[in-house]
Amino acid sequence: MKSILSRLAATTTVAAAVPLMAMVSAPANAATVSTAAGPTMSRPLHCYAWVSNSRPKNHTDVSVMVATEAYARITTIAHFSGKNSMRTGKADRKGDATITYYINSAKPGYKVVVSVMATSGHRFGSCWTSFTPRR
Repeated sequence: MKSILSRLAATTTVAAAVPLMAMVSAPANAATVSTAAGPTMSRPLHCYAWVSNSRPKNHTDVSVMVATEAYARITTIAHFSGKNSMRTGKADRKGDATITYYINSAKPGYKVVVSVMATSGHRFGSCWTSFTPRR
């Protein structure tokens, strides 16, 4: 062992030899510890959304169906012509959720985009769907 370190020291600087000495003297079954700075990136939460009826009549319900991960919290925002309407819910154990909007007096022909956000712990995902009300 001493001869390996002597040869390394002869060909490298002292600053570089110190970490090499620690690596050579570490036991073979030692765990590796990363010293990289910064937060670790989580994989995004998957999010798929669709509506029960893309052309609903006024004074009817339209359901926004969401598929994500189990028990994720769901927030939807329907962007109507005059206002935004937010609803929340939670996915079931299969990752499915249904959020219902009552179409009261939406402007016929105006495309309503529904933004969807799914969160679980520190992870999130987003998606969207849309519908166009009719008379």
